[in-house]
Amino acid sequence: MAQRSMDLDTCAPLFCAGCTAFNAVTDTLAELPGEPNSTWVAVIGCGGLGHLAIQYLKAYGYRVVGIDLSAEALAEAKTSGADHVFNPKADADYIRQVREITGKGCHAAINVTNSVPAYSSTPQLLRMNGVLMVTGIPQSPLQFQAMDISMNRIRVRGSNNGTTPRLEKCVEFSHEHGIRPRVTQFKLDEFEEMLKLMESGKHKGRLGVLFD
Repeated sequence: MAQRSMDLDTCAPLFCAGCTAFNAVTDTLAELPGEPNSTWVAVIGCGGLGHLAIQYLKAYGYRVVGIDLSAEALAEAKTSGADHVFNPKADADYIRQVREITGKGCHAAINVTNSVPAYSSTPQLLRMNGVLMVTGIPQSPLQFQAMDISMNRIRVRGSNNGTTPRLEKCVEFSHEHGIRPRVTQFKLDEFEEMLKLMESGKHKGRLGVLFD
């Protein structure tokens, strides 16, 4: 499945995070009829999954807004090609700014977080009949306004990790478009250090253990 010219250590995250992000993107784009260069998609959560989703969206030609609470993740979002990035804690009026930049709001938003508050604020980023793609899974139930859904204010969709054929397409697409996960590797005896970094939320992209 992996191309001979691909670095297996680097591309390993494609088989989980990559596939999840790729399927979230392609499932979202299937709902959007407009031209890519005038269609805005927000990615909420710009870490391990989000930085890949941004790269896939840019490869398809879409405009992207990255949303995250981490400065490190937002820096990675910019490196991955996001047109604009916002930190809701630092930018209190980020929703107004996003709606101003995009015209009437984003056409879609892909939420890869496990945060209920992040999901609760996502509909405000969308224009009328915008798509909210549920990818991240919080431990608590999500709550949306019934009126928003019944009046087609938003369309709520879901995307899971995918099937083997879709995984193959993900790997092929990533190879063709030069999409690479950001991976910080640790040796097995550095596992505890890696966990602490993961818990801090200050890492970029994915963390991996290299067995040699």
